Amino acid sequence: MNNSIGRDGVKALAESFKKCRNLQILNLSMNNFGSAEIQTLSLGLKDCPSLVELYLTDNKIEHDGVQALSSCFLLCSNLKVLDLSNNVIAEADVLADSLKHCTKLNWLNLSGNLLDRKAAVKIISGINQCSSFRKLNILL
Repeated sequence: MNNSIGRDGVKALAESFKKCRNLQILNLSMNNFGSAEIQTLSLGLKDCPSLVELYLTDNKIEHDGVQALSSCFLLCSNLKVLDLSNNVIAEADVLADSLKHCTKLNWLNLSGNLLDRKAAVKIISGINQCSSFRKLNILL
């Protein structure tokens, strides 16, 4: 299944976040989001300080998209669940650095990406500061 919200839909959604500051759970899986859509979405997510769960599985998120999302993680201090599985993420540096700011994160799913062992080690070092962390899924 593919929702294909598209760029215009993502733009409208991101704009609506300004009025949804109490949004806690967001599932935008299976939308074919690439870097452009994720960058637009990230601008809106900065207005969601209450976000607790973010699901972006089965999209086309690459390094540029992860970079854009990482800027949100600095502001989403309540994030506990992050699911970026089944995308095309191959680099871990930016994500690992930004996860250090997600001190309440307790579940991270990165399975089905293009990460190698070196990237997995970086991710683990990034979540090391998350005192409530419980579950990590990085199937290599």
